[in-house]
Amino acid sequence: MKKSADRNCKDCGIRTTNPRYNYYMVTKDIWNKYGVGNGMLCLECLQKRIGRPFRREDFPLIPLNFENPFTRLIIFPSGDDYALLKKSLEEYDRAYLAAKEQRRLTNIDISKLEINKSKITV
Repeated sequence: MKKSADRNCKDCGIRTTNPRYNYYMVTKDIWNKYGVGNGMLCLECLQKRIGRPFRREDFPLIPLNFENPFTRLIIFPSGDDYALLKKSLEEYDRAYLAAKEQRRLTNIDISKLEINKSKITV
């Protein structure tokens, strides 16, 4: 039986996935310096470890951080940054769709393949 990952903050013990505002992603540099490896930290405990208020550049521009109301307030883009955000989300969407298509192709049931002399069809 697979052991589920511990989603509690390693410093204070609060569940980080409920309420949702403690589910976020920071940059690798921030996490490598202040994080807890594969563990979890709530936003408040991570900010205490950093020793300063969060800055916009602490959070990557990814959908997860825009779904979280607290991180969205920290990184909400100004008009000047809209193009960067749009480009990042478009790249994310392309990568997601490519990965989804790859999973679809690798999950083809081989027993349903029909082999013809000139081509293989599904």
